[in-house]
Amino acid sequence: MHAETELGVKIKCLRDDKGGEYMSTEFQNYCAENGIQREHTIRDSPQQNGVAERFNRHLAEGVTAMLSEAKLPPSFWADAARAFVHTHNRLPSSVLNVQPSCPPPDKPIRLEQGQGDDQDLLPDLNLLDLSNSDDDNDGNGNNTQEPPRATLDLPAQYRHLAPNNSAELPRETKRLLEHFEKFPGSLPGKRQTRSAHPAYNEIADAAQSTEQDTAYVLVSLADGFEYALQTSAKLEPNALAEALERPDTFLNGEIDAEVYMQPPEGLTIHGDSDGSHQWVLRLLKGLYGIKQGPRLWSVKLHRVLSEIGFERLECDHSVFVYQRDGVRIIIPVHVDGLILASMSHSAIHKVKEELKQCFKIHDQGQTTQILGIRLERDRTSRTIALSQPAYIQKLLEDYNMTDRTPSPTRMPDGLRLSAEMSPKTAEQKERMKSIPYREAVGRLLYLSIATRPDISYAVGVLCRYNSNPGEQHWNAVKHVLRYLKGSQDLKLICSPTSSTDFFTAHSDADLSGNPDNSRSTGGYVLSVGSGAVMWGNPLQRHVSLSSTESEYTTASAAGCEIMWMRQFLEEIGYDISIPSPLYLDSPSAIQVVKNPEHQTTMKHVHRAYNWIRERVENGELCAQHVPTSENVADIFTKPLGRIKFEYLRGKLGLS
Repeated sequence: MHAETELGVKIKCLRDDKGGEYMSTEFQNYCAENGIQREHTIRDSPQQNGVAERFNRHLAEGVTAMLSEAKLPPSFWADAARAFVHTHNRLPSSVLNVQPSCPPPDKPIRLEQGQGDDQDLLPDLNLLDLSNSDDDNDGNGNNTQEPPRATLDLPAQYRHLAPNNSAELPRETKRLLEHFEKFPGSLPGKRQTRSAHPAYNEIADAAQSTEQDTAYVLVSLADGFEYALQTSAKLEPNALAEALERPDTFLNGEIDAEVYMQPPEGLTIHGDSDGSHQWVLRLLKGLYGIKQGPRLWSVKLHRVLSEIGFERLECDHSVFVYQRDGVRIIIPVHVDGLILASMSHSAIHKVKEELKQCFKIHDQGQTTQILGIRLERDRTSRTIALSQPAYIQKLLEDYNMTDRTPSPTRMPDGLRLSAEMSPKTAEQKERMKSIPYREAVGRLLYLSIATRPDISYAVGVLCRYNSNPGEQHWNAVKHVLRYLKGSQDLKLICSPTSSTDFFTAHSDADLSGNPDNSRSTGGYVLSVGSGAVMWGNPLQRHVSLSSTESEYTTASAAGCEIMWMRQFLEEIGYDISIPSPLYLDSPSAIQVVKNPEHQTTMKHVHRAYNWIRERVENGELCAQHVPTSENVADIFTKPLGRIKFEYLRGKLGLS
């Protein structure tokens, strides 16, 4: 109530760390009665409540500094904290839209908010006196301190040209200054890019800036004066690993709205000696960090590729295809990295030349690596192999597993992890705080999505306990790492087969495999040739009453992936008129898919899952039976013994 009365605003949401002081029944009822939404952070995740956590640190550091400066004992902590908070609440704040007033030289700084003078509320601590010191007065009460002179901190390569070399800059400022050079002058009523100082003109000539490269405009909020801040940023779209780290690609996006940002710390304005203006940067182009930055770049790239003759796929807006005169070129895009795939080398060369007319590109030739994934091609045997040995090696080194004994499987056969294994006592919870469980699982998750479907089930199970992992869960993580140590050199190989189908799909489910809620774990995999290209092992959202129901609902989820793959192949120019096969090891589930008749054991299943029957009837899908021992999707639903696990792993294309 005090906060609402003081600020004149209504509290809509309260986020806390679920501490005992916030969880009383009386407080919960109060929030409910006043319409205040409650949010709780995940255990051991203070970053989710960063504003409050950062102020706690700011408060502690400020109070400590005050007591040290005043040479007061810790018994004055409460008084110093009250004084610090009182002063902090009256400082300028962009959040509260509060601006400072201009006080007389002999008065402390105050803000234009509220009525009356609150100075008497401050405790009598000498370090809280914000008025001018005697060193800044001439004895008659007149302030003799020179106003702070605005300076420009230049990038390192131009700093020697400045009249006075600037001090070390904050990291954020350095990063931004690498993107642009600013060439200010006096305060004219128009935009200009030159300065009367010869050093800055030399900088301008060295940068070879042009009007179309202007990315920022410095704007005075008071008078509307503008200065141009220029960059020479260009795109390198065909670069892979290198281009992904360059910070200038988004500058190619043409901004479509007025967006302002505050000048970063350390970047000040030459010529504004009296400090009477408040400056902001108006963006003229897209920039990393703004919400619309990725979209602006995407729109620009789409327009350029469309002018060349490419069409964007409806099923995936990050893929473009060119089809003309028997030539097909496919371009998948990842942020600012492009890969050109075609049977025609001359067509690829022509597209590169056309892209050079719009962007500065870095051609790395044949693709050998994609986002840390090694790509190897054997044109003689017509195979493509994907692997991540360096990524796995880094994992093992980071978690001290390089000297451990390798394991033949990703998870012991018959192991069933559960929430009952989570820590119960304070000692157990304290020990788990020092273990990087979530970090390790997150890194394994990327590996399982990219090139290692064999660990997908184990990682999916481990993800269920991220909020409160126990010792046994951590041992399971180390077991996966030991398995990766022994299979570090496995490659996901795609090679042609004798099948006439463009791709095949397998589906399976483990009835009530989750001991915490009795839900089933589904699994599916789509393979092109001999290698898996899409896979997943989702935990079903409901409890299935029979194996038929769990297999049927998983088949419906796999059918969604099949329909996307069919649309993708059709858009890049393939004929998909024949049905796509979906292999199941449950005859009863196949019967339900093919024959939409009333069945007592399936009458309760939600109608959303029945869409697969229509796809089968239309001839788009074809449900077929496969023996359980040959169903490769079984590897995604449960722990397996070594012999069966290695057999199904080979059928995924891992060797």
